[in-house]
Amino acid sequence: MRKIMIFLIILVLLSCANDNDKSSGDLFSIEVVDASGDPVSGLIVRVNNGYYQGTYRWLTPKTGIIFSLSEASDVKIDIYDLENQHVRCLVNKYWEAGWYNYLWTGKNDADEPANIGGTNIFRYEMIVRDHETNEITFQDTKYMCLELQTLSSRSDIGTTDENGRLSFNNNLAFPHIFNLGPQPGYDENAVYVGDFSLSDLINIKLIDPLTEEYVLYLEQMSNYESNHYHLVWEYPQSAKSDGYNINPITYAEFDQDLAVNLKTSEPAADEITAAEFKSRSIMRDADGSGAGTANDGEAIFESGFQLIPSSTVLSSFTAEYFNGEIILQWITQNEINNAGWNVYRSESGSLDDSYRINPELIPGAGTSAYPSEYVFCDEYDIEEGLTYHYWLESVAFDGNGEIYEPISIMIPDGSNPPVETKLYQNYPNPFN
Repeated sequence: MRKIMIFLIILVLLSCANDNDKSSGDLFSIEVVDASGDPVSGLIVRVNNGYYQGTYRWLTPKTGIIFSLSEASDVKIDIYDLENQHVRCLVNKYWEAGWYNYLWTGKNDADEPANIGGTNIFRYEMIVRDHETNEITFQDTKYMCLELQTLSSRSDIGTTDENGRLSFNNNLAFPHIFNLGPQPGYDENAVYVGDFSLSDLINIKLIDPLTEEYVLYLEQMSNYESNHYHLVWEYPQSAKSDGYNINPITYAEFDQDLAVNLKTSEPAADEITAAEFKSRSIMRDADGSGAGTANDGEAIFESGFQLIPSSTVLSSFTAEYFNGEIILQWITQNEINNAGWNVYRSESGSLDDSYRINPELIPGAGTSAYPSEYVFCDEYDIEEGLTYHYWLESVAFDGNGEIYEPISIMIPDGSNPPVETKLYQNYPNPFN
């Protein structure tokens, strides 16, 4: 009887050990195997909240924190995570009365990315003091959400080990644990777009760093203590089929006879160009036939690489009024034969009345399949109460230009200072 009892106790202990092994006791853990059940090591693991299925907006996160001062005061704005750990002192200085928009790029005091992986919510607090007495005259706090897409390396949380496993215990990476309920959403133009709430679903992206193949998963977070997932590495997709997000094609990877015919000037040493090759390309007409010319179709690599767009694609163009200056920012999803940019400004809203404000051509990315980001400061005089209109022109290496749709920005009238000191919701929110 005693031997039977000992045997039963051993079975119970073994069962508990197996259960612990399955959950690992970690907040988040995964185990990755291939179709044969063998562990897959060395995979990069990216995690973000399942709420985010939108498009990639920025190469670096950025959002504006807006506040008004009814009178000159000392202002301090600090950013904290939800464990109340200090992230960054954003503002700490004396300001005159007026409206202010302070840009935060998602970095901490060490100038490193403040996110830990996945999606993070941060708290920002503003304290206003009387300059003479140091007495607190205003204090308020709000929350903002940093959104990270699974295509961004900022969402990386680790790599699978030799057993195909990865565990992670920092709960700030998993927003369902600290979901604060509905939050106001604002786009990059400060337009309210409705409330949003984070999801208890998470996106998991596994990436083979050697082949750049990947598999995407959408998983339910089960509880607040332990979430373990058994994932099968099967039918991976190629990174070279992800729209325009491909790696630069080098000479060593490409046969000269199959090079696409693109006009470029002074390219980087490892990029393929028409200047380097006597190329042979297929051109496709609008009807899908292959009988087109270089001026009326899209170039297609005969080797099976993806389509190359026939013009520069501008995905974002915005203007911000910041500390008395107008800051212009724009992003391209790709660029073809782009020598550079011109920026035109008009007070009337008519392109015919506009004038160029960049003293020389702003260098472009040439021919690139990657997103590129540009920032330009308008150094011309501006007047309060006026609206300014801006146009972008991309200039090809042969001198031809393309004008894009304009944007406009109204400068606040400083002769009417704010009637109250107030901290506003940041925008965009959520931001990435």
